[in-house]
Amino acid sequence: MHVSEVLKKKGALFTIKPDATCGEAARRFKYHKISALPVRADDGPVQGLITERDIMHAIAGHGPCVLDMPVSQFMSQTVFSCTPEDTLHQITHLMVVNHVRHLLVSVDGDVQGIVSKGDILRNQLDETELEVNVMRDCVRVMSLRP
Repeated sequence: MHVSEVLKKKGALFTIKPDATCGEAARRFKYHKISALPVRADDGPVQGLITERDIMHAIAGHGPCVLDMPVSQFMSQTVFSCTPEDTLHQITHLMVVNHVRHLLVSVDGDVQGIVSKGDILRNQLDETELEVNVMRDCVRVMSLRP
């Protein structure tokens, strides 16, 4: 399966400005039920990625005042990306090798979405359930034969 197929199942891409607070990022995570936001000013290039984990580590290191500080202070500036044509196998390898949980999906530098390890696992689970159902159907058909 390709990344483009995973993106079709996902909702809109949400981003956050570098001067937005970590508290605002946390509220967006909760509201949109997501765990990462690309950081960029308006429609400019992506400057980084802020994740729930980044905010948790910041709070652990600096206390709750982090929630009033800009995401640009705690975002990951090294962001890995893939293309819609990449396979889930390829991006899984990329995530494991680079120890990341999120990849931006880009075409010619234009960010079109984001995929997470959770998206990959959800897809694998769906495929496994489909395979099990097909096997069950085959067994039923076989058992009906004389």
